[in-house]
Amino acid sequence: MYDIETILSQVNTSRTSTLDANNLLSSLMSYSAAEIREAYKDVLTSGEANYLSRQVYEAQKKIKKPKREF
Repeated sequence: MYDIETILSQVNTSRTSTLDANNLLSSLMSYSAAEIREAYKDVLTSGEANYLSRQVYEAQKKIKKPKREF
């Protein structure tokens, strides 16, 4: 099982500036799964990159979820 905090920490170490987990996840929302794998192939395994891309996708779904009006 993968841990998103560990994966984001690994990604953060490869960046020129560090971001907190929420901002880092947000910054990856414009990346496709292939772009995430390519951008971080030196620090993440393919499984970790795939897991990260799924987490990014799930975060996007939560943001775009329409609010129900009563």
